[in-house]
Amino acid sequence: MIYEHLDSDLVNELLGDGRASLRSLAEELDVSVTTVSNHLSDLEEEGVIEGYTPIIDYDAVGYDVTAIMQLKAEGSALPEITETLQDHEQMISVYEVTGDYDVIAIGKFKDTDDMNDQIK
Repeated sequence: MIYEHLDSDLVNELLGDGRASLRSLAEELDVSVTTVSNHLSDLEEEGVIEGYTPIIDYDAVGYDVTAIMQLKAEGSALPEITETLQDHEQMISVYEVTGDYDVIAIGKFKDTDDMNDQIK
């Protein structure tokens, strides 16, 4: 059997369900459990798969507001701003970007009052 696309197919299956069992992955990909296990181990060792992250329904846990913030940084403040935002528990993504803004940050908040209290 040729496994030309097995690694990418395996990654795609895990993107759909990161908790899928080896058996269900093997059935879906029409290969043995051992083959899936070996390829998964190789992908982890090579750093292709670095971890398994849950997908959170933020509304279900009370975070109803998503804020996308665009920030400009003065001088050499960019690393400090980025680090401060990344350390803030309500920021789910922080990106250094080029263009009109230097940082784009995405945060989750319980409501607009919570957002205003946290970011102003």
